[in-house]
Amino acid sequence: MANRRFFIKSIAALTAGLSATPGISSNPQNSESDRLGSILPKRKLGRTNEQVTMLGTGGYHIGWTTERDAQEVIEAALEGGVRFFDTAESYSAGLSETRYGKYLTPKYRDLIFLMSKTTGKDAKTVRDHLEGTLRRLRTDQLDLYQVHAISTPDDVDNRISQGVLEEMQKAKKEGKIRHIGFTGHQNPFAHLRMLEQTNNLEVFDTVLMPVNVLDQSYFSFIENVMPKALARNLGILAIKSLADGRFFSEKNKPTGPLTIRSSPIT
Repeated sequence: MANRRFFIKSIAALTAGLSATPGISSNPQNSESDRLGSILPKRKLGRTNEQVTMLGTGGYHIGWTTERDAQEVIEAALEGGVRFFDTAESYSAGLSETRYGKYLTPKYRDLIFLMSKTTGKDAKTVRDHLEGTLRRLRTDQLDLYQVHAISTPDDVDNRISQGVLEEMQKAKKEGKIRHIGFTGHQNPFAHLRMLEQTNNLEVFDTVLMPVNVLDQSYFSFIENVMPKALARNLGILAIKSLADGRFFSEKNKPTGPLTIRSSPIT
C-alpha cells in the first residue's frame, strides 16, 4: 500500500510539473482543493467546458484485483488529487463498476467526473449495458458514456447501422448521460471512420486512444487521428501512455495493480 501511494503521488507530482511546460495548455498556478484536500491541475475537456484533472484512474484493474486492493487504489487516487475515474461494464463482467459503486460513488460522487463505456453492437445491448452500469455504480447519471473498443471501419459501420449512436443520444436527452465519446485500442482507421461517419453531426465530445512514445512507429493515432479530433474540438483522452507500468524499470515499478492510465490532454 505504501508503494502504491508513493507511486500515485509521484505521478501526481509529475503531472503537476507538466502543467508548467511551455506549449501545454493548463493552469500551472492551480491550487484548487475540496473537502479531501488538494486537487491535481485541471484541463478543459474539449468542447464540453468540463474541467477534469489531468490524470485519471483507469478502472480495468479495479475489477480483476482483490477487493482490498481495489478499495486502496481508489482511496490512494483520491488522496493523490485525482478526481477523474474511468470504468466499463466489460471490466470483469461489471465488477469494476460494482466496486466503484461500493467504495467511490457513495461518498465522493459530487467530487468526481465519472465515465463508463459500452461494447454493445446494437441499440438494445447499449441500453441494457447502460442500465446495468448505472445500477452498479449507484448513480442516476454518468458524466461521460463511450462507444467502447471500436476495432475496424466495418465495426464502426455496423454499430452505426444498428442504432448505437441513436441510443446514446436518446440516453443523453433522458439525462442519464451528460457527454458521449468513443474509444479504441489498436486501429486508428476505425477512429477515422467514426469521425468521417459523424462529420456533420455533433454526437461526440471525446475520443479515447493510445498516446505514447512508440505511437508513431506503427499505425499512428497521433498523426492520423489527433489532428482531426482537435479540429473538431474533441476532448482527447490518452491511454497506454505508461504501458501498464512497464514504462518503469522493475526496481521502480510499484507492487499491486497499476490503475493510473487515462489522461485528458486537451
